[in-house]
Amino acid sequence: MPIIQLSHIEKSYPPDMLLLDINFSVEMGEKIGLVGRNGCGKSTLFSILFGEEKEDGGTFFKKKGLSIGLLHQNPVISENDFSEMAYYYASRLLLDTEVFTRIPFLSGGEKTKLALSLLLAKEPDFLLLDEPTNHMDYESVLALSQLLQEFDGTALIISHDRYFLDETVQKILEISEGVIFDYDGNYSAYREQKAQRYQEQLHRYESAKKEEKRIDNIIKNTRDWAQKAHRESREIPSGTPKMGFKEKERVKAKKLDSRAKNTINRLERFKKKSEKRPAKEQAVSFTIASDVSSGKRIADVKNLSFSFSEEVLFEDSSFYLDRGDHVAVFGPNGCGKSTLIQLLCGEREPDSGEIWISPGRQAYVILQDMQDLENVDTDALSYLTERIGVVGGTERALLHHLGITSKHLQTPVSSLSYGEKMKIRLSEPILLQTEFLILDEPTHYLDLPSREALEKTLKEYKGTLFLVSHDIYFLKEVCDKVLLFENQKFRRLECTFSEYLDVSKMED
Repeated sequence: MPIIQLSHIEKSYPPDMLLLDINFSVEMGEKIGLVGRNGCGKSTLFSILFGEEKEDGGTFFKKKGLSIGLLHQNPVISENDFSEMAYYYASRLLLDTEVFTRIPFLSGGEKTKLALSLLLAKEPDFLLLDEPTNHMDYESVLALSQLLQEFDGTALIISHDRYFLDETVQKILEISEGVIFDYDGNYSAYREQKAQRYQEQLHRYESAKKEEKRIDNIIKNTRDWAQKAHRESREIPSGTPKMGFKEKERVKAKKLDSRAKNTINRLERFKKKSEKRPAKEQAVSFTIASDVSSGKRIADVKNLSFSFSEEVLFEDSSFYLDRGDHVAVFGPNGCGKSTLIQLLCGEREPDSGEIWISPGRQAYVILQDMQDLENVDTDALSYLTERIGVVGGTERALLHHLGITSKHLQTPVSSLSYGEKMKIRLSEPILLQTEFLILDEPTHYLDLPSREALEKTLKEYKGTLFLVSHDIYFLKEVCDKVLLFENQKFRRLECTFSEYLDVSKMED
């Protein structure tokens, strides 16, 4: 028997209808991923399930006595929830015991892990987790996945982390255009099934259109014959008995009229039952051209060291970047990845060592922190015009493919969502045709279709890419080299990120 069952759930925020007809059930012990575009209603559905909001229509069944725990994206931590079990789960999520004493100073990832520890310690039957892997490094993601696999209860998880979903869930629910579709298996299985469903629905739609065309031809021909019979019933050849011929032709015309009406009715019934054209995912295209005529070596770093006060972040690190390299910068939170970017850009000075960047190949950098956009009150079009020059028809077409509409361009940048701000930021190197990109968590705030579109473009990008990301799936698809942090050093590996991950798993 289901512990949760939703039938025909509706929710609107006038004048917009967000959830149109939500139907699904959840069994005890299931681990389920909830996906869909930003703004499709995932968090709203969580609020309804948790009881923070009330549905406008439909039926919501919840098993009597079912305890539900909710993790918000920006959790609030209460010291009243500290317990021995909370300490246990914090340890399982790779937090030290001192984390409980420095709550005001926790990083985003630490705060999420602590909130998860406190939530799991309450032993709820049903977990609602909204982006639980935000700001988590690889080891923490694996630790959380293992914990959820051991968890006896049920979990419904909103996540843009495809690797985490692949490792954790056995079912995917997708919200699209106000309704829910279910898929068995993890995220990769969902993508395969969705593509197959689309092709099958498209085939049924095309077959239905062919059948409609065939019936239309039958109707046209029947009408033509009926009209001809009506004409002939009025035109009696000389020497033909008038009464008999006219009656015969009238009967023939009447039969053809009746046949045409029946065929039209059949067509209307067929159209009502026939397959609708399947909605194709909105195309989001990131296009970055690059000049591949420059020299091979883009950057050379020798014996680089850096420390904060007495704490050494990394030391004696040497690596290079060649033209066309797609490098995954990989290491735990706090190891110095973002600091390394600042050193490459000249924003910080190293304690020792040398950094050489090819003349004329200064990197275009996109950082995860978008605080500088929070107070930009000019509209997005004015902002982009000031930074890149004229935004004409060609540029607007590129922005539209990126998912930036005329409405977005007319909106103050500070009023845009985080995902929309990130798209504005990503549009700059696209329009500037940048040849050397340094990206620090570029998939933050992007929904899954936008992540996959960016992923596809970066795979095809001929320029040099230096990429810091916690999105393991993204790194596997994009990066052909690895800059690994271990033993307080960054060192270059001549393998793809996917190959590195396979080897590290075997060693574990």
